[in-house]
Amino acid sequence: MLFKTFNSEKYRLYRVAINFILILSYLITLNSCSSSETSKPVKLPIQRVLPEDFGNFIKIVLRNGEVIDCRGTVISTGQAKDSGLIIIVSSIDTVKSAKEGQLKITKKELTRVPAKDILEVYIQKTEYSSGSLTVFLVVGIIVVLIIIIAIVVSGANEESPKQSSSGTTSCPYIYSSDGTGFVFDAEPLGGAICEGLSRSDYTNMEKLLADGNSFRILMRNETDEKQFIDELKLKLVRKELGYRITPDAGESFYTYNNTTKPESVKDENGNDITTFFRDGDEVAWQTYMPCDTSFSTPSKRHELNFKFNKPEGAKKALLLVNAGTALWGTQMIKSMLEMRGNKLDDWYTNVNMNGSEMMKLYEFMFREELFLMKLHILEGDKYVERGIIPATGPLIIEDRVFSIPLDNVTGKTLEIRLNPPPGYWKIDLVNVVYEYEPVNKEDITELDAAFAQHNDSMQILEELKRKDKVYYQMLNIGDKANIMFDVPEGFDKSKTEIFLSTAGYYEINIDKSQEEKTEHIKKVLSTPGEIINLTFDLYRKKVRELNDLVNLNMRY
Repeated sequence: MLFKTFNSEKYRLYRVAINFILILSYLITLNSCSSSETSKPVKLPIQRVLPEDFGNFIKIVLRNGEVIDCRGTVISTGQAKDSGLIIIVSSIDTVKSAKEGQLKITKKELTRVPAKDILEVYIQKTEYSSGSLTVFLVVGIIVVLIIIIAIVVSGANEESPKQSSSGTTSCPYIYSSDGTGFVFDAEPLGGAICEGLSRSDYTNMEKLLADGNSFRILMRNETDEKQFIDELKLKLVRKELGYRITPDAGESFYTYNNTTKPESVKDENGNDITTFFRDGDEVAWQTYMPCDTSFSTPSKRHELNFKFNKPEGAKKALLLVNAGTALWGTQMIKSMLEMRGNKLDDWYTNVNMNGSEMMKLYEFMFREELFLMKLHILEGDKYVERGIIPATGPLIIEDRVFSIPLDNVTGKTLEIRLNPPPGYWKIDLVNVVYEYEPVNKEDITELDAAFAQHNDSMQILEELKRKDKVYYQMLNIGDKANIMFDVPEGFDKSKTEIFLSTAGYYEINIDKSQEEKTEHIKKVLSTPGEIINLTFDLYRKKVRELNDLVNLNMRY
């Protein structure tokens, strides 16, 4: 029935649209959330965006950093002679005619947005599980062309694309109970792709509220990987009203009530991009990834130059950063592992034993800055490396602070430079904190889980209690853990920040039947910048496949 309908000329545009969806969904290969027990807000790939969702746009983020508020509006698509495909944002008023007893609909067009100007789209939806659980979803950080074409497809009134799970990185997905449902709230351990790279992560549980006498958390494996959780605890950090608490990349917390925003930020082309970095507002700077093959491989580095006002006499500061892995960067983790083919397990074993492959990996990561980015500060007339910023995300990106010395920074201006490789980073916030204090240990309360159950059956409290390499294992998509913590007496949310402390790692499911691409691996590891050539060769290949499929389908 579907093919019969789409073979008509009337639906030619829809056929093209479906091809875009299929290929671009594969192109991004995001971690999809395939359970009806998930929650709000979660950023999902197109596999979870159904036609009925497109009446629920929250906002459209433009490539220049501007935001169009779409709440309470209706979204449609059209064609403009000067700009091609566009999104039309309209308001609709419904009035009942007393004379005829019928509804009269009045549509007012608010704005037209060219597709080529859009960076991201956010969509909200609500679902219900088979039980009483309400499920809230917010879809965001999606390649805009997929969204636009999916809107077009929704007009065909046909069966929507099937949901699937085809993720690359993220372990695990953590949902907080807010009293009405579960809210996607944390995504720890991104990049910890084997036991040798296991680590601890602090994630701010902003949505977690006391549910009676308990804090309730839902942890799920929703990606094509095996997940191993060594420890899971809550840390309640006491704060004063009006103050913020942020962890560093280690195990320390800092408290402060004021930040200094950048006076200016310019990229390698001299463009003013300050608006992306002043506030943590989900309007993030990232490499624009085109949807055609005419582009040239970009330079091996972006150059982001920040200028901040500096108080006279300041000798130290914290850099407050919200930065993480961009979507194509997550795809490349899997692509690089796939190059190992039938030697992947040998590589895991060597890395897990802290062998020579671990050293090669760290040398490669520090050189290329794919998931660890160097922080440079202008001291006198030259930039000096003064720190490393690790990536979080990709779906939820966490705030982190990094201590920076100012002894050798003269004048009233602090200048910072970041050089992210194209396609790998997204950055939402870069501020400086001049007045701050470390949080005292007595202001931190650590909570062990009071209840923890795997898949509504097996008790797993002991596995989560301590870091001892006795892992709680979620080996299959859909595995879940229901976890509860007792709320301490006198708990006050307004005076407390709640952080989840998670330790562990994951292993992406990889096809190991192919021969290792040994020479290719050697070239990437030994040649500076070669990984960027590989990255955009693969990206260009995916786009070419998309275009070939579209052109083939347009013949019918």
